[in-house]
Amino acid sequence: MKLFEIAFACYIYGQMSDYDSSYCDFLKATNHKPDIKIAEHRIELLKWLNKWGCRQFAKNYHRLASEEIRTWYEQFNGLLFPTRKTLLELSDDEAAVASKAYADLAERKASKRNTKSGGKSDVMIGPTGAAKILFAIRPNALPPWDDPIRPRLKLDGSAKSYVSYLGIVKREIEELGKACERNGYSLLDLPKLVDKPTSSLAKLIDEYFWVTISRKCPAPASDSLARWATWQ
Repeated sequence: MKLFEIAFACYIYGQMSDYDSSYCDFLKATNHKPDIKIAEHRIELLKWLNKWGCRQFAKNYHRLASEEIRTWYEQFNGLLFPTRKTLLELSDDEAAVASKAYADLAERKASKRNTKSGGKSDVMIGPTGAAKILFAIRPNALPPWDDPIRPRLKLDGSAKSYVSYLGIVKREIEELGKACERNGYSLLDLPKLVDKPTSSLAKLIDEYFWVTISRKCPAPASDSLARWATWQ
């Protein structure tokens, strides 16, 4: 991944969706420190998940989902690494704990749906919901993902594939770090350089994958960008 590609994708991400504004609303509502033990923070979490396209969290069942997430958080939050830690700093053991937390969360209930027989069946939080919740509480290290991204990267949504995804994102960040160094920048300054000061490095990679994979909008070639920039 080249610097101009991440810059292009982050720009398009902001133009193609309202995900930036809804995420900023979530951060503001939780004072930039989401604490899932707090009921109001769980309400804001679920509102944000709905805005980020997680339809499994049906509004009529927010209370059910909130309780499922609360009990999960009480079990796993203390086992996870500190919030400030980045993906580049994550050890294999810490990634393994994150995968266990992910696997458990994905199998918890998000809501219920009506069945053809007149009963109700459970709707699980699932791979996308679990990754987005983990991102919400550990944004510097645990990136979100969505359904189109996984098959494109040959991942299946399992806990093992989640760890593989962390490795993929980590390698992309490392490559961007080298590119930043070649261009006289610090990797830590990259979010500001691409006008995404509230996005972590892990989140920037998610934005790139969302634009290029989920929305099938790859960055144009660098020579095309250079040629267009000369047009009056």
